[in-house]
Amino acid sequence: MDETTTRVLFQQISADAPRPSAVDLHRVVRRAERRRRRHRRRVASVAGLTVLVLTSAVAVLVTGVGPDRTDIAAPAVPGPGYGPTLTSAPAEFDPARHAIQVGWLPSGNPYVTQQVSTTEVALIASDRDGESDYWIRLAPRGHALNQTFHGMQNASSVAGPEIGGEPSRWFTAAGTHEHELRWQWAPGAEAGVLVDDGPDALETAVRIATSTHVTDTALRLPFTIATPPAYRLDSVTFSRRGDELRTYGATYQDPATGSFIDVGVASNTLTLDFEPNAVIAHRPGQTIQDGEFSRVRVRQPTVQFEVSCAERPKTARSVAIATGTCRAAADTIRLVANPLRWDTWPRVR
Repeated sequence: MDETTTRVLFQQISADAPRPSAVDLHRVVRRAERRRRRHRRRVASVAGLTVLVLTSAVAVLVTGVGPDRTDIAAPAVPGPGYGPTLTSAPAEFDPARHAIQVGWLPSGNPYVTQQVSTTEVALIASDRDGESDYWIRLAPRGHALNQTFHGMQNASSVAGPEIGGEPSRWFTAAGTHEHELRWQWAPGAEAGVLVDDGPDALETAVRIATSTHVTDTALRLPFTIATPPAYRLDSVTFSRRGDELRTYGATYQDPATGSFIDVGVASNTLTLDFEPNAVIAHRPGQTIQDGEFSRVRVRQPTVQFEVSCAERPKTARSVAIATGTCRAAADTIRLVANPLRWDTWPRVR
């Protein structure tokens, strides 16, 4: 996605950004990850925190949540368990087979978004009010963590404790009351844990870091979709409240052109603005043109799919081409398992 692509979670992060509706929560999360990979991590990270707050606000209205919700992170991707821990880092991650495993998080942070992209695996955990959050991110071999993340480009640092036998650095951002612990999770591969200021900030970051791993874990999804031959799986994202799945999806991208297809799925309890104007795959559907993007929504009994597309390079016909791509992809979506029961999902490959 190009640099004009925007994402809003609680705040609108750019003046020209289209304001997302409730159904766009997952699309917002995934777009922020791509923004971070294109050197806008500070802005996008604020957006990422906001979407967690928005998701949590809706979840509280729908189901409620206790203040001391689980302090153990659930799997980054659905499945019966994690595969083996990686001891060496790949040159890029494979969203179909790599997952982040975080064994410990402070209690009271049930709202979790986890993502695996080719250039980063990440987990964001937030409390119900968005007043505390934790960001864990790991890069593949040879990809440095972005130093502008949360203003860390102006951070001072001191030596930190060893993590897995490796030295670490403890960074403090100027004027933001935030810290990041950085270390190498494998030879040539950086990792970081961002925490808010507090008397036990370093201890908390170390405990999170020592419980964090990248694993060889097969991706599972409850749907299939046919994309053009040049497109490949670029990222997957899951958002949950405790053990309850909220939103998830996948991004497919043409590496040669940058054209992409985003597939987002959200519980119907979060998709309140659906106004059907089409029939897609024999289901109620909605087609929308949103600036340079085309979006197609398909309603299922318990969830809603949103397919967002953009054609690159941009031309006078880009939106029309993206609309055709989106409609064709949406027509091929098939549920193969219960979309809200990830223990029923089959492996992608």
